[in-house]
Amino acid sequence: MLPPSRISFTALVAIALVVPINVSGQGIQAMKQNLGSITGTVTDVNGDPVPNATVLLKRTDSNDSRTVVTLENGFFESQDVKPDVPYEISVSAKGFADWTSHSITLESGQFKILMGIQLRIPAEITDVEVTFFLCPPATLPK
Repeated sequence: MLPPSRISFTALVAIALVVPINVSGQGIQAMKQNLGSITGTVTDVNGDPVPNATVLLKRTDSNDSRTVVTLENGFFESQDVKPDVPYEISVSAKGFADWTSHSITLESGQFKILMGIQLRIPAEITDVEVTFFLCPPATLPK
């Protein structure tokens, strides 16, 4: 049998070995929460790329957002996207109507390619005023 001083030392060593395992276990859990990435290509309705379009990635549960700009080929990428958080993507470009996605939530480490981002020419609203004039009967041909 071990003397009492050896037992407490052995217990202390055992506790010291258990604590780092729990801390590293939390580190493993954090590593499982790998950040994701969202990419896509912005085109017009003819399939031509839209360069310099502004792509806004906004969390729907907070005011946190980030912006990227499309390249000459219409491509964009937003990295370090948090998993399990809902995002909405909005795209705007000069001369086009805005485009907005449905809510998107990535899984841990997911790489998402957005398809079908087509910008359209904005609808114009024009007012037309029509005035009706009645001609007097004397001026009508017989």
